Amino acid sequence: MGWDSPTVSYVRQNITRMEAMPFDGLVMKVHFIDSYGATRKLSDHVFGNNPITWEGLRQSILDLRAIPFSRYKENFIRLNLEPGNVDWFENYAQILSNIRTASKLIPQNPSMRGVFLDLEDYYSGIFHYPSQPAAAQHTFAAYQAQVLRRGQEVMEALLEQNPGITIFLPFGYEKAPTDEALHSTHKYGLLWSFLDGMLGAAHDNTRIISGYANSFAYDTPGDYDRGVRLMRERSILQTAYQSQYATRVFPGFGVWMDLFATSSTWNSSNPALNIRPPDKFYKATGFALQRTYQYIWVYTQQVDWWNSINLHSDYVTALRKARQENGLAVW
Repeated sequence: MGWDSPTVSYVRQNITRMEAMPFDGLVMKVHFIDSYGATRKLSDHVFGNNPITWEGLRQSILDLRAIPFSRYKENFIRLNLEPGNVDWFENYAQILSNIRTASKLIPQNPSMRGVFLDLEDYYSGIFHYPSQPAAAQHTFAAYQAQVLRRGQEVMEALLEQNPGITIFLPFGYEKAPTDEALHSTHKYGLLWSFLDGMLGAAHDNTRIISGYANSFAYDTPGDYDRGVRLMRERSILQTAYQSQYATRVFPGFGVWMDLFATSSTWNSSNPALNIRPPDKFYKATGFALQRTYQYIWVYTQQVDWWNSINLHSDYVTALRKARQENGLAVW
C-alpha cells in the first residue's frame, strides 16, 4: 500500500505476474464516470457531494469481477475521507449514498476483504475544529457529538452490504493527543469521536485493523512491543466503547520500506546505501509479523513493486525470508 497502489483494471490485466511478489493481498484504486462523463478516482470523491453511481462504476465492477486471484486472498479497495468539503452538520445523504455504493464493490469478488479507509487529512481539515465552516455556530462539544453520529452512519453504510467487512485504517486513536484538552485545536481533535461512532455501530463480526502508521520507522523489537501496548492498553482507554474495542479492533503495523527517501536519494542499484537497506527491511518486517494480530502493510513512495521500478531484488528476497521465518507461505 503506497504510491504504487494499482487500479482494478491494472490488476485484472496483470494479476498472474503480480502474484509472483510475496504478499497476501493488495489495496486497489477504483475509478468511476461522474455525471459530466469525466473519469474520477473513487477514493477522492466518496466523501463529497459528487454522486457516485453503480452505472458510473460499471467498468470497475466488470474488472473486479474478472480478476482471477489465486494467491492473493486479502484484498481491499481504497477510500479516502476526501474531498471532505461537506461540514459535519450539513446534509450527508449523498456521502452516505456514495459509501453504500462503494461498499457494494466488496462482494463482487470472493477474494475481497473490505476497504482501506484512509483517515489522513490531506488538505480539508476534516478533523480540525477551527477549520470547520460552522465552528462559529457550534461548540467543540457539539461537533464531537455530530462527528460521532456521522461515524455511526458511515459504519452502517459500509455494513449494509457487508456485515462481516474488514476495515483497514492506517492509524487509530493514537493520532490525537492523549490530553483531551488539546483536541479543540489539534489537527485530529475530532478523530476520536469519528472512531467512537464507527466502533459503536460495528457488528460482532466486523474487524477493524489499526494499521499504526506510527511504526513506519520502527527498527527494534522494543519499538513494536511498545506499539502493541499502546494499541491494546492506551488506545482502549481513549474510547467510550472499550468492550467493543477489545473484541473488534486488531493491531497491525506499517513498514515503510523506502524510508524517508526522495527520488534523488533512493538508491535502487546499491540498496545498502539506503536509510532502510534490505537487511533492516527484513528485520523490521520480521519484528512486525511476530507481533501483529493479523496484518502488516508495506508502504512505499519511490518503489513500484508491481512494475519493479526502483526495486532491487534484495528487498524481494528480504520479504520472502521474513515471511518464511514467521510461518507464512513463500513463492
